[in-house]
Amino acid sequence: GVFNGQMKIIYWGNYTTAGQFYKNTTMAWNSGGTNDWSKASLMTEFNTTYWNTINATSQAMVDQSHVWKLGGWNTAQITRAQMYQYENGTTVYSGRPTTWTGKIALMYPSDYAYASSGGSTCDTTNIYSWDGSAAKAECAQKSWLFNSSQHQWTLTPISSSSSNAFRVYPTGCVLGYNVTSAYGVRPVLFLTSDVKIKSGTGTKTDPYILTK
Repeated sequence: GVFNGQMKIIYWGNYTTAGQFYKNTTMAWNSGGTNDWSKASLMTEFNTTYWNTINATSQAMVDQSHVWKLGGWNTAQITRAQMYQYENGTTVYSGRPTTWTGKIALMYPSDYAYASSGGSTCDTTNIYSWDGSAAKAECAQKSWLFNSSQHQWTLTPISSSSSNAFRVYPTGCVLGYNVTSAYGVRPVLFLTSDVKIKSGTGTKTDPYILTK
């Protein structure tokens, strides 16, 4: 998607500490146990180990000082529009930062929810209930970020907890869990505003080729 003139890209698979991508690998959000992304083990992994595997040409296309919003909420029993609002807000557990500046992070719960091509049901059904029969078929299964075989971490912390963050459950719902748990993680970054599409149609077999 495009946010404030910048393209946000999300990897289709999951990352491992070996710097490779596999379908069903998992990692902790923060092995240290606190839901502070600025100090999370996964943040360090993404922005050092993984970053150093990217070639210089591609690194130059990444916004390396992007300000990521770290607002949270105490439940996912809200709509995707409300979740987006809280993600960009300032409700956090005591002492937690409300923003983080860096290169690579995770998807938000709203990224998953708005990636769905479902209809009006997806606007009105709270994302905690997206595993219900109607919402799962109409909303969860129509999101390209949905993975029925794996839990997936998101960037957003639970504001009422010192150690929980939101994850996408393999049944389709969004709910929180302890950050030491190992779940699927998708690297996410923003491109600089001067990146252009050189060629390609954006399909898996004919991907976009980018240039500056």
